[in-house]
Amino acid sequence: MDQERFDTLFDKFKRQHLSQEEWDELRNSLKDNIYDEEILQFIDESWDQYRDRIPHTWTEDRALKVWSKITDANSKETQNDAQIRKLEETTSASRTHLLKTGWYRYAAAAVLLFVLAGSAYWFIGHPSTHQSAQVKQYKNDVAPGHNGAVLTLSNGQKIILDNTGNGLVTSDEKVQVIKKDGEISYQGKAAELVYNTIATDKGRQWMVTLPDGSKVWLNAASSIRYPLSFTGNERMVEITGEAYFEVAHNAKKPFVVKTTSQEITVLGTHFNINAYDDEASSKTTLLEGSVKITGGSASVIIKPGEQASRVNGGTSIKVLPADVEAVIAWKNGIFELSNADVASIMRQISRWYDIEVIYKGNPPRGTISGEVPRNLNLSEVLKVLALSGVQCEIEGRKLTVSD
Repeated sequence: MDQERFDTLFDKFKRQHLSQEEWDELRNSLKDNIYDEEILQFIDESWDQYRDRIPHTWTEDRALKVWSKITDANSKETQNDAQIRKLEETTSASRTHLLKTGWYRYAAAAVLLFVLAGSAYWFIGHPSTHQSAQVKQYKNDVAPGHNGAVLTLSNGQKIILDNTGNGLVTSDEKVQVIKKDGEISYQGKAAELVYNTIATDKGRQWMVTLPDGSKVWLNAASSIRYPLSFTGNERMVEITGEAYFEVAHNAKKPFVVKTTSQEITVLGTHFNINAYDDEASSKTTLLEGSVKITGGSASVIIKPGEQASRVNGGTSIKVLPADVEAVIAWKNGIFELSNADVASIMRQISRWYDIEVIYKGNPPRGTISGEVPRNLNLSEVLKVLALSGVQCEIEGRKLTVSD
């Protein structure tokens, strides 16, 4: 491919006007000409210009793997795969040397293909019926979710936290509720056992520091109910939806999280619970420490890097290795999809963008893997999905998915 053609394709890509055939042509050009001097210079200059837009979760190893997926997505065994496996086996010093001598350009190119497009850090995957379609414009757009929640006090009073300023929000049973930069915390101790509840609607998320110092992040369409003072022999809270916990250690008072179908008991640890009613199962994923999950007659203890899954209405709990980074990506502002089916992706989109999803026929089959920032407008996310053959229409707050 000559330089003029490459420049034309890259310009169209940045304006998101590429057809599927042109997308494949550009991808193959980058793969085949990665050591072309003009392309290397372009990548170097662009890398310096755009590297501050790379998320903090991005690592060299990850970028290299992404580059391999981008350039050889349909190959079972590729030279890049073998090179990356070899890279993973090297020492840290050797890895740094490789990066300095040209390997980082694969990472740069992988980032550029998607960061420059303003659509995603990477997004590779092909449903079973891969459509070749022009990325289109949409009739209207929907803004992403943001920080916001409703605080319900012990007397039933409700306070909308979205637009409340920093500082003292209110007092409840002589306990002060303090807001600072999108989160709330408590000062003081209640004389009686009284509860607060924080609930996020669709399109909202929130963070709260509980009275014992434990931190909780709520995903969209979630809630947590907790006492203003933890009395007795345990610290018990109740949640719906999805929440990430960093529990303050207290060996004398285990921390217990109740959902509609199970209990999770810990002393001090970091873990994520996904217990949405519209998901097929409830999942508890452990990052640090140790937790015990009880559901019905079943009970298991999991270790860091493991996930306990219980089918809603089921009697057993399955424990499997977890992709921890993917599980908590929502907390870090990213949709991270690991072989996710389209219906699962649409449930996430529905909660975050507060929209209704309708299918024309059955949901498209196949799985998709990748990352998409949660701060994008809905149309940007749909343009990325379109590259994997998932075609959608937005009308008001209804999203129609074609099979």
